[in-house]
Amino acid sequence: MKKILIIFIIILSCLNISRGVILSQKNSSDFQWSPSKLFFSGQNHYEYIIQNKDDYKKEGKIILTQNGEYAHGLYVIFYPLQKLSFESAKFYWLIFNLILISIILIILVKKNNLTINQTILYIPLCLSSIPFSSHLKLGQQTLFMLLFFILPFFYKGKIFSILSGLSYFKYNIGYALFLRFLIKKEYLHLTLSLIPICIGFLFYFFYVETNFVSLIFQPFKIASIVTTDSVLKFDLFTILSRIFQNIDSNFFLIFKYLFIVLLNIFFIHYSKEIKNNLYNLSFISVVILYCSPHWSHDHILLFPLLLFSIKNISNIYSKINLVLILYFLFINKIIDFVFFDRVGNINFSYFNFIILTALILNNFLLTKLNKKNPQKFLSEGF
Repeated sequence: MKKILIIFIIILSCLNISRGVILSQKNSSDFQWSPSKLFFSGQNHYEYIIQNKDDYKKEGKIILTQNGEYAHGLYVIFYPLQKLSFESAKFYWLIFNLILISIILIILVKKNNLTINQTILYIPLCLSSIPFSSHLKLGQQTLFMLLFFILPFFYKGKIFSILSGLSYFKYNIGYALFLRFLIKKEYLHLTLSLIPICIGFLFYFFYVETNFVSLIFQPFKIASIVTTDSVLKFDLFTILSRIFQNIDSNFFLIFKYLFIVLLNIFFIHYSKEIKNNLYNLSFISVVILYCSPHWSHDHILLFPLLLFSIKNISNIYSKINLVLILYFLFINKIIDFVFFDRVGNINFSYFNFIILTALILNNFLLTKLNKKNPQKFLSEGF
């Protein structure tokens, strides 16, 4: 029965990869090619979008959903890709994404000593997941960020701290690593991790000769312009914005951001005592998905927790984790496709938020178990 299940998952993963590959060449709408091209033409793409916020795609300088809300350095390192036509660039970006997922899975498997059977189950589950094929289809950048995000959890050394800073380019993911370094008082690693984002910012600044202070905040201003309240998003930040959308108050806006920041600090501080690197990464990844705005393709951040749950399946908390993770990797989108024609439903969005809350609470309790009884935590394979 196990062999049949594994064979089925492997076949499913092959079909899923094929689907992602084919759709990526028809789509890649989120691949940040056009903002990088606009930047290397000598124009501040942030400023261009801000000034033309009501119709910034009219002239064709910004295409599809390439809204340019990432940090400056991403558009700098995309230099080779923006030199190509969009058709060629998205093909090479697809190949690069396939290399990225291979490296990520190799690191996770090798660094956590999975058995052959666990590996045979884990890798096909990741590759057959809907968020993975959606990531390929959209030409997203999350895999790029995830690779550098996981490095300091498994590798020590200054070079890895520097490389980890590349995850800051997508700040709704990288911010958690910044907070982790800060809360753990790893000031050297924190300083080193800021090198890529500082170099990227300075290169961008000198290349387009724009206002220094304005340029710092422009990515966040862009994000506020292009962010939509889609029912396909169900993180805490989005849910709070949706519930209190009729409150037009600066006080509430400050309260919302302050509450989210403090909650992040609380969870990441709480995770300090987790000695297991894989679970530390897993817990913080769930915090990211819960607290900051994300679409479903970002649920590839659940891959570390999926591995941890498979490795420790005898534990009741891991069993619960596994059920909830499989919901987000497969069942959630299937329900959306079948019943809501991919456009989502407000009540279903709230239901998904409840499931996501259950996931973070389950892992909060698991972390609490580690604090109260570390010997039991370790004896059960954690």
